[in-house]
Amino acid sequence: MIRVAFTLGLLASGCAVEEVESGSGSGSGSGSGFESVRPIVMVAGMLEDEATVAPLTDALHEKGFDVTIFVPPDSGLGDIRGYAKQLGEVVEAVRRKTHAPQVDLIGHSEGGVTARRYVKDQLEGAPVHTVISLGSPQQGTDVGSLSTLLRAAGLETWMPGLEQLIAGSTFLKELNAGDATPGDVRYVTIGTTEDIVTQPVAHAGIPGAENVIVQDACPGRMVGHFGLFEDAWVLQVITSVLAGEAPSGDCNALPVGSQI
Repeated sequence: MIRVAFTLGLLASGCAVEEVESGSGSGSGSGSGFESVRPIVMVAGMLEDEATVAPLTDALHEKGFDVTIFVPPDSGLGDIRGYAKQLGEVVEAVRRKTHAPQVDLIGHSEGGVTARRYVKDQLEGAPVHTVISLGSPQQGTDVGSLSTLLRAAGLETWMPGLEQLIAGSTFLKELNAGDATPGDVRYVTIGTTEDIVTQPVAHAGIPGAENVIVQDACPGRMVGHFGLFEDAWVLQVITSVLAGEAPSGDCNALPVGSQI
């Protein structure tokens, strides 16, 4: 095993680096020994940290993937445009370390929006092969869902990141204007009807992307917003996409992600 994953603090004022266990870039590691062609950058969402994303990143590590975690500063409550720029610095650091021409991005919740913003901002093309968005409000979510998240976090005031994720926000209108899937990049979204944050579930999709809804493939599978990190079927879909295949998984796969 090689320890290569970074957690970033405020890049603008210097990197705060924390290492977490990762598989090697050559695909070696425990588990199935999946041959990882490209390194992965996992983009955490609002109010998320390394522990939040660990069920998914650990599972990918076991399959031999090289995964770097980007946790945005300020609990992800700041301007997503700034996080997209910081993500770009992470991508370049990973490419220098691994000598990979491209990376794959996996973003959960706000993280999927951040990943897409980063790709769209690269006028000469981002060094990204695939973007996988998990439960991300790509078309925004309703105010009530974000208010619930705000109260659950013990926050009392609206922050830029929250405002940007409301359906109809200026930020999302700009993001979705023109080509919604720019560049020579594969875009895949995974949403769930049980998501209490990204509502309605259709707002997790991107026009022109491969948009997958858990319950369309596996009716009755009760996977929530954070359950996407834990669900075995979702993991199978992710690895099939990273292998260049159509999104697919076994609906009998266990464990089923939590309903939260």
